[in-house]
Amino acid sequence: MAITKGWICGGLVSNGVPQPGGSSKIRGVEIATAIAVAFLVASLVIAIGLLTRDDPGTTASDETPDDTGSPEPEPTTSASGPDEPDDPVDEQTDDPAHEPVTAEVTDVELEVNPASYTGPCPVTLEFSARITTSTGPVRADYSWLDGDSNEAASDVVHFGGPGPDAEPVAQGATVTHDVEVADDLTVHRTLGVSVPNEITSNAAESTVTCTPYAEITKGGDDFDGGAVLCHELHFEATITVPHDMTVSYQWIRTDGPVVGPFAVDFASGGTQSQAVPGQTWMLGAHDGDFGFQLHILEPYDVMSELVTYNVNGCSGPAT
Repeated sequence: MAITKGWICGGLVSNGVPQPGGSSKIRGVEIATAIAVAFLVASLVIAIGLLTRDDPGTTASDETPDDTGSPEPEPTTSASGPDEPDDPVDEQTDDPAHEPVTAEVTDVELEVNPASYTGPCPVTLEFSARITTSTGPVRADYSWLDGDSNEAASDVVHFGGPGPDAEPVAQGATVTHDVEVADDLTVHRTLGVSVPNEITSNAAESTVTCTPYAEITKGGDDFDGGAVLCHELHFEATITVPHDMTVSYQWIRTDGPVVGPFAVDFASGGTQSQAVPGQTWMLGAHDGDFGFQLHILEPYDVMSELVTYNVNGCSGPAT
């Protein structure tokens, strides 16, 4: 009798009779096959992930989401409610009253004192400028410029904050610049602001004409002679000029006589002074104030101050 074997419904049969153990062996093969397939698929997923992780051409949309990953953490809340953002963004508005105001210099007005000068030198000219800003706080950087727009001096001025309710308030400050002049000269200045914005003032100028001048001193103290006959009064003078020139002058006595004229040359360059011969006055029996003035005749008409002696108790003839 021939023995036949075959598979029926997943079981091993022999001559039509199921054989024991056939079903469990099949299940083992199926389980092993499933495990091998699952391992192969997982290996392929891991390999693809490693290959595409560093690929610059791979975008977030190309990545395969990991359904088995941990869920994203939910946002935490404090006892008082959800966290507030660190820097809240102001709501935008078209209301001009809430728009920020940029501080800037709006005006600069310049003047000089004196605007012209004739007289003894050196003389000091004062330039003053009124700087006005739209609001504050703001720092203004400025420079004084000469007639050729070269910088003569520079400085800064600080302005405070805005007025009530943050409304723009025009603010002003006055700045000054002194120029000493020792010879005939016309001085030009403007003021230029560079920060927070660029603006230039009007131009201001002063014309200086330096004249020679004389200083007279007396050669002793006031006289109280008592019973003496008379007193000898001594006067001395120094003439100063701003540059080379020839000066003619004369002495004028308070009782009327004029002594001179005389001339003196100045040729040392620049400002210079020379002492000129003094005068002596023999006073007689007169009490009161007696003195001299020096009158410069050329090149300018200039009168010195009157310098006097106070005399009391002199007797005898005047000379």
